[in-house]
This record gives sequence, structure tokens and C-alpha cells, in this order.
Amino acid sequence: MKVNKIISTGIGEITNPSPNELRYILNNHVLNSSNKLERTVPADVLELMAEENSNKLERSILADSMELMEKENSRQRSYSILKTAQDMYNSVMNLL
Repeated sequence: MKVNKIISTGIGEITNPSPNELRYILNNHVLNSSNKLERTVPADVLELMAEENSNKLERSILADSMELMEKENSRQRSYSILKTAQDMYNSVMNLL
């Protein structure tokens, strides 16, 4: 038993479309959908969305930079503590 594929194109139906017809229908559907989206979304909204994404990226980069700076500061503090301990040890050893 053969099953018929029926595809609605918006202006009619195609029974058992070929692969090329399916590709054509899909491409037209995608293009029509994107054209409708472009007409319904104002340019300033798209610009705001792009700006918001840019701001998120900047915040992410800033957070990463601050985390690296904190790690570096922690490393420098540890080095400073070790250096102070070594100086104190050397002073005590010199007194003995």
C-alpha cells in the first residue's frame, strides 16, 4: 500500500512531491518567514538586541579579567607572605 505525501504550500497542495519540489517549497517557506520577521521587527529593536549581546560579551570579558587579576593578587600576597617569613627566618638565624 502506497502512502501519499501531501504538502501544503500556502497556495495549494502538492501530492507526492519530488525531492527538488520539497527543497523549493522549504526554501520559499524559510525565505518568506525571514522576510516577515524582518518586516515585523523594527531596526531599532534589532540594534538594541545586538547592543545587548555586545554588552554581555564585554561583561563576560571584564569578569574574566577581574578573576585573573584576583588570582594574580592572591599569588603576589602569598609570595609576599613567604618572603616575609623567609626574611624573619634569616634574621633569627643571624641572631643565633
